[in-house]
Amino acid sequence: MSAHWLDLPTFGARLKYARERAKLSQAKLGKLLGRDARQTVGRWERNLYEPSLEEIAQLADLLKVDPGWLAFDEGVPHPLETVEAYLRTTEGKELDPEAADLLRRHSHRMFPTDRPTKRQIKAVLSLIALILRPARKHQDGDKDTSEEQ
Repeated sequence: MSAHWLDLPTFGARLKYARERAKLSQAKLGKLLGRDARQTVGRWERNLYEPSLEEIAQLADLLKVDPGWLAFDEGVPHPLETVEAYLRTTEGKELDPEAADLLRRHSHRMFPTDRPTKRQIKAVLSLIALILRPARKHQDGDKDTSEEQ
């Protein structure tokens, strides 16, 4: 694979990373898109032109990456595998859905490595719980106030 996903400043570089990660050739990806083989994909990867938003959505779906990351370098291309594995465990399934979503969406910012340990994941979840607690307390307080009026 060409580079780490954090070091991909252009659409073309992100597309190439995602295509190589999916183990697809330019020709195969072009064929899956119903395009003229590898020429279109090659032009996208060389940043000669960009696909439409509809094409980006198709590419993201085929390559199993987040369309926001692919198009705009926002978020992560794919959730960290170890985080996803943890979330599939009994313990992970019992998590508050909002906490699990925060962990999934921001895990690339929370860990120094692409393969955090279970202990690191639990530590981050503790911090997320601390962040969510005041927000919920405030929301609950707002609900109480509105019920009194």
